[in-house]
Amino acid sequence: MAPLRAHLNLHAAIVILSLTAILGKMIQMGVPQTISGRSLIGAAVLGVLLYVRGDALMIRNRTDRRWNSLAGILLALHWITFFQAVRTGSVATGMLGLFTFPVMLTFLEPIFYRERIRGWSILHGVLVLGGIAMVIPEWSLSNTETAGMAWGLLSAVLYACRDLMTRRLIMAHGSIRVMFGQVLVSGVMLAPAWFWSSGVQWPIDWVWLLVLGAICTAIGHTMFIASFRHFRVATASIILTLEPVYAVLLAIPVFGELPRWQTWVGGVIILVAIAHESYRHALASRAVPTAPPPPRRSDDDPSPPDDPGRSPEAGNLPSAT
Repeated sequence: MAPLRAHLNLHAAIVILSLTAILGKMIQMGVPQTISGRSLIGAAVLGVLLYVRGDALMIRNRTDRRWNSLAGILLALHWITFFQAVRTGSVATGMLGLFTFPVMLTFLEPIFYRERIRGWSILHGVLVLGGIAMVIPEWSLSNTETAGMAWGLLSAVLYACRDLMTRRLIMAHGSIRVMFGQVLVSGVMLAPAWFWSSGVQWPIDWVWLLVLGAICTAIGHTMFIASFRHFRVATASIILTLEPVYAVLLAIPVFGELPRWQTWVGGVIILVAIAHESYRHALASRAVPTAPPPPRRSDDDPSPPDDPGRSPEAGNLPSAT
């Protein structure tokens, strides 16, 4: 059993990650501006971390570097749609829409890896659809909650595609270096938004942007990946489903967003289905890898061999925010 301190560290990481939704709605800058600033600040922090560890900043393999750049573009689009979700609707609908991504993965994996869809995954997909039907107040995009859920679901699809592309890269090059490359691409791609964004900029926004980029993006993700030293991924997959819960609880005092009882019931259905799907996926990953084996480390790759982000399981369970 993991020590109490490990449990506290993991929950602290999840609370930090849940702040992403709160800050994404709190910051008054335009969404592209916010994502660009978050990405560039996160890249700077991760770059310093790689330098201190004595690791190379960039992936040397040209093909892998191109795939990682494409994954960085998907990451930027995922963050844009997620922030649009919490700003259009509520933190609850945005987070619940996004956290359907494990079920999205099960239906996308056969396309990427030619795997058979499991019966449990179909059941989980039906449960998630039932939960979504409970959450949204009406089937019309003119309703802000329904529109927020739609943006969250689109964000989940983009994140699932990015996750499938990232798994092999993480096993081959380490999670920190892969994340550094992706947030760097995301920040540079959206940098032109600073010249045409019409969002209102308040001085406090720069403080929240620094917290979002340095703490939520860089430190939060690093803490979460580091938790794999103490927990089985199957266990962490269940604990990770608390992230939407923490975000919703934080949104109540910050924004006064008290979800309807239908949202609570639908949310429980979605999160239970997602927790079980993630648990079964993690167990299956221990038996049969879902990604091609990583290439042999070259002599000029200075990454430490015990980087937790290199394990096949670690690549299957990053945080979505």
